[in-house]
Amino acid sequence: MASLSLPAPDRWYAAAELAGLPEMPGTVRQGTNLVYARIHQLGGTIRPKTAKALAVPVGDGIRLVQQVTIPARPYLGLSAEDRTEAGEIIADWITGAL
Repeated sequence: MASLSLPAPDRWYAAAELAGLPEMPGTVRQGTNLVYARIHQLGGTIRPKTAKALAVPVGDGIRLVQQVTIPARPYLGLSAEDRTEAGEIIADWITGAL
């Protein structure tokens, strides 16, 4: 079985960041098309675009705030075992295509 190394997890991107980029020969992309993927994966601060405040549900009501900071909660990624298996599958496909 052939072997192929995959990039480190810090080189993976949410699909939203890849939108508009041309397809590149010899590359494999991992990601999601969910618009909120990046903020959950990397964390960050959300501010209102057109309103003066964000409405955050609290108990039975809402609280108006200027910004919300969301901690990183990575969910996109592969375990070391998954990366090895994916590399083997890709390498087998490439060698079969030659």
